[in-house]
Amino acid sequence: MKRSRSLRNRILLPIVGGIVLYILMSVWANVGQLREAFSEFRLLWLPVVLALAFLNYVLRYGKFYYYLRVLDISLKPAVGFVVFLASFVMAITPGKLGEVLKSVFIKDLTGVPKSRTAPIVVAERITDLLAFIVLALIGIAGFTQERVILVTVLVVLVLIVAFCGLIGHRGFSLRLTGFLARLPVLRRLGPKLLTAYESTYVLITRKRLFWAVAISVPSWSCEVIAFYLVCHALGQAVPLGACFFIYSVGTILGAVAFLPGGLGLTEVSIAVLLVEYMPKAYAASATILIRLCTLWFAVLLGAAVIVLFQKQLGGRRALEELVQNDEMNQG
Repeated sequence: MKRSRSLRNRILLPIVGGIVLYILMSVWANVGQLREAFSEFRLLWLPVVLALAFLNYVLRYGKFYYYLRVLDISLKPAVGFVVFLASFVMAITPGKLGEVLKSVFIKDLTGVPKSRTAPIVVAERITDLLAFIVLALIGIAGFTQERVILVTVLVVLVLIVAFCGLIGHRGFSLRLTGFLARLPVLRRLGPKLLTAYESTYVLITRKRLFWAVAISVPSWSCEVIAFYLVCHALGQAVPLGACFFIYSVGTILGAVAFLPGGLGLTEVSIAVLLVEYMPKAYAASATILIRLCTLWFAVLLGAAVIVLFQKQLGGRRALEELVQNDEMNQG
């Protein structure tokens, strides 16, 4: 009962936070003007925007399945796609819990330990960030005055390169892993840390980073184009290059802040940068619409997949196991 309540809270709190955020954005943009901006949205574009968001998921699944093959994990493509989509239900939970839900499902389906597949999440996030840096650079021409943002993007790039370099230095990383495994708080996780490092080492090589980023750039470009279409469906002419920069920077800032789904900082960043091209009411409405069609669409899609395939995936039991493991690790 207590675990179920914890699970419910971890899902409901970000939803409430999202509602509060959008209310505050409505006040910032003026509620009346925001309502008028929403009324101008051409609904015929909505299916196209959602289709582009789903195409992003399909392409990103290609990267996830590629990582499964690299780790020699046997999972039918259709089953893997169900696992991939189901994990979206936890995309808005604190602590990025949703990211390792895939590992729980894979363990139940194949018996492979979570510590072996959890590094896939790390590799996904790294290559996603690298892809967004590429996309931001594509549209950077009109935003050279945004020095703070440019510095942030470069810092993120340096940190990613440093992390990959650390993982690639096998001798040092093994010594560091061994040291961490001897610490009292991590002693019982020693073997899992070593297994996780071995998987991470295999996934983050230059060749595999290249191919994963090569998949990530077109996949996330789908959401950028969806963002561009949302702006134009509101009657606002925003250059495609600017959309690449604005959407990518907003996503990068939300990711490095370790917020669930980037909630809050991503929206604020996108809306503030959009004001250069449109009134505040339209900037707020475009931001809310694209987040509904990407982040929240993904969460609803994940929930629907878990309901439809609950028997095969373990559904609620898997979610509660994830929460239990997180509470044990925190303890």
